[in-house]
Amino acid sequence: GSLVCVGIAAVGTVTSLWIRRPPAAQPDLRFRLSSLAVPPDTRAMLRHDRPLLMALLASCMFWLVSGIAIQAVNSLGLVQLQLGELRTSLMTASIGLGIAVGAVIAGRLSHGRADFRLVRIGLWGIVLWLLVMSVSLPGGRHLLGFAGSFPVLILLGVSAGFFAIPVQVFLQTRPPDEQKGRMIAVMNQANFLAILISGMLYSVFDRTIVALDWPRSPVFAMMAVLLLPVAWLYRPRHDADSPSTVVNSA
Repeated sequence: GSLVCVGIAAVGTVTSLWIRRPPAAQPDLRFRLSSLAVPPDTRAMLRHDRPLLMALLASCMFWLVSGIAIQAVNSLGLVQLQLGELRTSLMTASIGLGIAVGAVIAGRLSHGRADFRLVRIGLWGIVLWLLVMSVSLPGGRHLLGFAGSFPVLILLGVSAGFFAIPVQVFLQTRPPDEQKGRMIAVMNQANFLAILISGMLYSVFDRTIVALDWPRSPVFAMMAVLLLPVAWLYRPRHDADSPSTVVNSA
């Protein structure tokens, strides 16, 4: 399994050599210490561009829940379903399969634009399938079991792809040309911070489950509760993907 992953990484690295190299948007831009965090002009852009800021926060919440989801699936498989590592890994991989399918479909339907209708469908889909995964029967038996979890986890991944692709497109295309690279860097910083926080938050969820003597599946409901405010409140306009008019303040 490890050799397969290394092989895929090697193939991806080689094929990346054929990616066209665009010219630098600001070749004379100098490195500053503020570039290690969020540059002042990027902060100013986010303050004045509410749709862009909301998309960044929604992306962070998505990655926060995603970080918890992997740990929750592993815990469900190994502890509640009493599966081995192989079958538990297959459950986790089914989410990745769904994300790939959802990303392709979302890309086709978006036609190179950020279609926020797909984002709404994806958000509510994630909430729905997380709630389905959370159900356990009396005695601690999981409603879906090993086989039944597969289609639900795939649909969870499809919903994640529906959400992630339009938001990623928006975050990368909305800023003016001189800010696109820095916005991508800020997006990655924020997303990885959310992933780091997800580990601590999962630890809190796990201790709560153990203290209450519950099965592991309610963690999925806790994730749904985290994402529910985003699904309810994040309602960007369909025409919000026009380029930002905020200028570089540096």
